[in-house]
Amino acid sequence: MHKAIIDEHPGAEIDISIIWIDKGVIDNRLTAARSSRMFHDVRLAQFHDPQQRLGFEIGRSLGHPELAAWDIYLFYDEHAIWSDSLPPSPRWFVQMDPEDWNEIQDTTFKATGGLACGGEEITAVLRAVMDTLHYATP
Repeated sequence: MHKAIIDEHPGAEIDISIIWIDKGVIDNRLTAARSSRMFHDVRLAQFHDPQQRLGFEIGRSLGHPELAAWDIYLFYDEHAIWSDSLPPSPRWFVQMDPEDWNEIQDTTFKATGGLACGGEEITAVLRAVMDTLHYATP
């Protein structure tokens, strides 16, 4: 993610947020703080969300308030309307093996425009999305 979004697009006029949520037994404030050290950019804000509040809000924005989303990339354009609720993302994808995605997600969730990517594919998809953005060059 760092290379495909941050390093390769230093002039992109974008805001980036990374939300560290506790999903596994080793996820906590300390591991979130350690993981956050690998990202350095003035356009980047990072938060720890141990109660998965944003994860559930993202799930709600995608039509499934009962699911806490994680390992997900959401892209919004300049026309997104931000209010009390998170707007639906016109382009998003989840970092997950596509076979697992097909097993656990129903067609309603997939119909919201999501894509599942695993392994090296995630970098290629991030590059492709970033290459479609219009931004000033340094």
